[in-house]
Amino acid sequence: MVKLCGVVGAITLLLAGYQQHRMVIRDAEGICTVADRQRILLRYNYGAMTFKPYVFELFTPAGVNVLRDQVEDHPHHHGLMLAWTVDGVDYWAEIPQSGFEVPGPFTAKARTGITTGDCLMSHSLEWMDADKKTILLHENRSIQISYDSDSDAVVAVWTSVFQFPADKAGVTLTGSHYHGLGMRFLKPMDDNGQFINFKDRPGTIFRGDERLTDAPWCAYLSSIDGRPVTIAMFDHPNNPRPATWFTMQNPFAYLSATMRLHETPMELKSGQTLTLCYGIALWDGHRSKNEIETFCRKWRNHTSHFNNP
Repeated sequence: MVKLCGVVGAITLLLAGYQQHRMVIRDAEGICTVADRQRILLRYNYGAMTFKPYVFELFTPAGVNVLRDQVEDHPHHHGLMLAWTVDGVDYWAEIPQSGFEVPGPFTAKARTGITTGDCLMSHSLEWMDADKKTILLHENRSIQISYDSDSDAVVAVWTSVFQFPADKAGVTLTGSHYHGLGMRFLKPMDDNGQFINFKDRPGTIFRGDERLTDAPWCAYLSSIDGRPVTIAMFDHPNNPRPATWFTMQNPFAYLSATMRLHETPMELKSGQTLTLCYGIALWDGHRSKNEIETFCRKWRNHTSHFNNP
């Protein structure tokens, strides 16, 4: 009887863990919403957009969104987005001369286990010129989103694989010092926080409050309506170039993972593939450098299968 109760207790614990992570996907009118049971983790705009798909809401475990979209001062700032300049075509700005990241078929699959679960969203994109007549890049994008109960963090993994059309001899990636995978934070976070990295590197001032810092990760500790939050971005060691973090707080808060394309353009030649992988973690409350570094190492070990050919 004692053994039976022990078995029943173990099964109950396992089932409780299973119920704790039940991924829910709602896909409507080009917007994909991912939740873990009733906890919304992310909203991704893959079809209800003009110039590029992007994550327009990203939540902490307590349900605090940290992203801002289509701001009056910079309407081309869209939550969490990826953009550069390709062969002279600017995909960051949204002006008549800008290019379009045209999305292909989109899929979202929930993967629920006994103690964890995640959602993997994926689709192809064609980076086209302003006339939508010429394809400059092919992209296969995937975004994995999950809740890590061990660390009490919402975790996103952004992976993009790029190739260029067979009829082109190559392409050149350039851009401004902030071009890359960037996120615009909510207004209450403007000039209201601290950027940190494990090495305490101050970075170099580019202009005004804008800094460029080389480090394995960068985090922003801020607060929203009195609720402290921590957002960290991680560079994968197998990326073709180490990340340089663009940061600014004033007049608005922004964080971007760049490849210093403004200093050294990147050329892709026939047969080459460019693969990029970045991690993002969100916590309620402020996390210490040691806590973030520990999580970064855990994330890197978990994604050690990623390899840039």
